[in-house]
Amino acid sequence: MEYQDFKTLEPKPIKHIFTPRDDTTFRDQNLLFLRNILNKLGPLTVKDIIKEFKKSKEVEEKSDKTIYRYLGKLKDLDMVTQVGKRIYVDDLKTETLFGVTAKFFLIGTHNTPFHNSASGELLKRREGLTEFIGEVFKHQYGGKTPNLKCLEKILIDLTETSTETLISNFENTSLEAIEKLMNVPTDGDEGTYLMDFVTWLGLVISKKDLYENLGKCFK
Repeated sequence: MEYQDFKTLEPKPIKHIFTPRDDTTFRDQNLLFLRNILNKLGPLTVKDIIKEFKKSKEVEEKSDKTIYRYLGKLKDLDMVTQVGKRIYVDDLKTETLFGVTAKFFLIGTHNTPFHNSASGELLKRREGLTEFIGEVFKHQYGGKTPNLKCLEKILIDLTETSTETLISNFENTSLEAIEKLMNVPTDGDEGTYLMDFVTWLGLVISKKDLYENLGKCFK
C-alpha cells in the first residue's frame, strides 16, 4: 500500500538529559535497540518498529502494547517523541511517526558529588572524596596539610565549569560530526571516555592558573 511520510520535527545534533548515568533505563537492551533503530532508520511507525524487533537477533519479538510502553518510557526521558504522520494514499488512513529527539545524548553529567545541586548521600561522598584528594595531592605541594574547605570549593568550581564546557561544546557540534561519531565502532564505555576527554580539554583551556590556585589550599 502506497504511503507518504510527513515529518514535522527533525532531531537535534545533541541533547543533554538530566538523569543519573547509573539509571538502569539506559542499559535496558530493548530500549537501546529501539533508540538505535529510530536513530538509524527513523522516523518509524509502531508497525515498523514491531517488524524490526521481529527480524532482529539482538532482541525478542514484541507486541504493539509493549512497544507503546517502551516509547512511553523514552518519551518521559525526552529521548523519543512524535515527529510526524504517515498518510496512506488509497484511504487517507494515518499512523503516527516516532523518532529520536537528538542524534546523540549526554546523560547524567550533573549527578556527581561536586555539583552545587548535590544533596543527601552525594554530600557525604563529597566529604570523603575531598579528604582523599587532599591526601593524594599534598605531596605535590611539599607535604603541606590541605585546607579541605578551600579544596572542596575549587573542586566544585571545576566540576561546574567542566560540565558547562562539556555541554556547550557538544551542543555546538554539527549534525555531520555527530553522524561521523555514530558510524565509528565503539566499546560500551567509549562515549563516557569521549565526554571526559572533552571535559578535560575544556578545563585546560579555561583554567590556565589551576595549579597555582590549588596550591593555595595546601599550607
